[in-house]
Amino acid sequence: MLETLFRKNDDKYQDISGVTIQVSDTVADLLDYAMEGTCRPLKSRMEQVLVLQPGALTSYKIANLIQFYTVTLSKLMRKDAALERVLYELTELAYKYFFDTLNAQAEELKEFTEMPDHKLAITPKIRDMSAQLKEILASYDSSLIVATNSAENLPEFNFSEILDAIIEPLLHTCESSVAKLSKIDQSIYLVNCLHHIQAILAPYSFTEAKRENIAARLSDYLNDIALEEYNLLLKQAKLTKIKETLATKDPEVPLSSLPDMDVVSLTNALSKLDSSLVILSADISPHLEKLSSAQHYQQAQSSAIRLLLTTYTDISKAVQDPKNGYDNPDAILPRTVEDMEAIFFILPT
Repeated sequence: MLETLFRKNDDKYQDISGVTIQVSDTVADLLDYAMEGTCRPLKSRMEQVLVLQPGALTSYKIANLIQFYTVTLSKLMRKDAALERVLYELTELAYKYFFDTLNAQAEELKEFTEMPDHKLAITPKIRDMSAQLKEILASYDSSLIVATNSAENLPEFNFSEILDAIIEPLLHTCESSVAKLSKIDQSIYLVNCLHHIQAILAPYSFTEAKRENIAARLSDYLNDIALEEYNLLLKQAKLTKIKETLATKDPEVPLSSLPDMDVVSLTNALSKLDSSLVILSADISPHLEKLSSAQHYQQAQSSAIRLLLTTYTDISKAVQDPKNGYDNPDAILPRTVEDMEAIFFILPT
């Protein structure tokens, strides 16, 4: 409606001195003069509200609202109009207070180290902060600023900076709260936290860059979890010492000549693996079951088993290599690699 009232008018007239003046310029001047009186009380009142630092969500909504009116009114008034300048200043000030609130919140989080329970579920504090993130995302998504072209000279506020200012301190708190736990439990809890945040970001296309960043971190932590689980499987399968021997032995020295790698010792060791295969394939990992996502559970478990099968493949090749001095490899190896893959329901890659 305002745009209809004050739309550009190309009509012209002459003033008493004979100077030709465009009607739209006169309308713009009148609008500027009429609105100039609102500048001081508006600025004063908004500063009073912002100084109160009402909280991150409210601060953001205020900043977003001011920015909306700045964009809208700047299209109706002449450039450098008094109200336009005040609105620009208030927009910058509102976002400054918003980021100040986020920084204060981040400092508070640094002092907060609530350990998760034994199930490694996300703590209430992290859920509360995530809920705040969700509301800010919804506010930004529904904001008319998203669909409105920015006014000329209006400061650009990159939403990714807001995401970083909220999410990074949150993740730092997640990390510090599990610093005293085992490495695998640390990784599992951080995967649960990242997965929770990722789910909040998922509905919004403007969070794509941050989601990709989180996905990369998730992948790294899941790899760490898979490696830890693999080491546990190695111990259960009694393959740790054999693997270490293969990794460190001199290529010119026959494996069968090394301590505990003779035919009898190796046969006994691998027979223990065979007897534990059923348990290994059916057992639910007490660590992996703490992952909140079934997909992450399957991914970590599958990766760990593939690493175990790779180790068994290396052992199988070494036993069958004539250079290593084993006359009857089939008598030593309880299973073929294909048998192992079938037991763990893993298809050859």
